[in-house]
Amino acid sequence: MVTHNLLEVDQYADRYLLFDKGTLIKDAYVRKSLEKTLIQMHLVLFSEKEFEMQELPRNIGCILQKGELRYDITLSQEQVVDAMIWINEKISSREVTNYSLSPQTLENTYGGLTNEK
Repeated sequence: MVTHNLLEVDQYADRYLLFDKGTLIKDAYVRKSLEKTLIQMHLVLFSEKEFEMQELPRNIGCILQKGELRYDITLSQEQVVDAMIWINEKISSREVTNYSLSPQTLENTYGGLTNEK
């Protein structure tokens, strides 16, 4: 099957091949990709100040979008509780203005399938 629809990949495929401009960039099994990412959570937070990386809660990875003071943080399930305690403290001190916590997206699960850098 050839598709651009990640929901179809998730529902019907055992394995997927990811191409970028005709070049194979990923060859993986769906369940293997899911096992890794289903145990991860995606935390997005907006702040009033730029935090040093060591000030943030323990995490798997973090990307700062400086212009927005937005942090995209990947957490393991074990790290979620500590991260929520940290967020509550930062909300109380008005250093964090907004946040969301959700499971990893299909985009992240299947290895970044857009051309956005």
